Amino acid sequence: MNRGLSCFVLIAACLFPLAMISPDNAAAEWGGSGPGSIVGGAGRLWFDSSGQAWNPSAGWTRRPHADLPVPVSQVKFLEGIDGTCCGEHALILITVTDEAWTLADPTNITQPWQYLGPFPGGPVTLDEDSWGKVKERYRE
Repeated sequence: MNRGLSCFVLIAACLFPLAMISPDNAAAEWGGSGPGSIVGGAGRLWFDSSGQAWNPSAGWTRRPHADLPVPVSQVKFLEGIDGTCCGEHALILITVTDEAWTLADPTNITQPWQYLGPFPGGPVTLDEDSWGKVKERYRE
């Protein structure tokens, strides 16, 4: 087999599984390490280990408006939602502390991630101020 054909077969074998994934319903598989490695994605966006958003359909172009709103280490899961409840191709992100964020339209560069708050009935993140610091703040 000539070298060009074997390279083509290797590339096709690697890309075929990606072609079988629906870009609108893909769920993130979080993992990986090292700078620049892809750690997960959903819909048309994939995220590197620093939380930067990338669009693979346009030749791996950066989408800074869609960068993760929390550090990658805080992501529990990320889902793409195809439908009209939250936007045409909305993303929903849940953190390890069960707080939710949504990106209603990942293609709209003027629309940032929206914080939805903690899941009802779940734990609530508290400020770490001591009682003394709280009293001092109100004395001023």
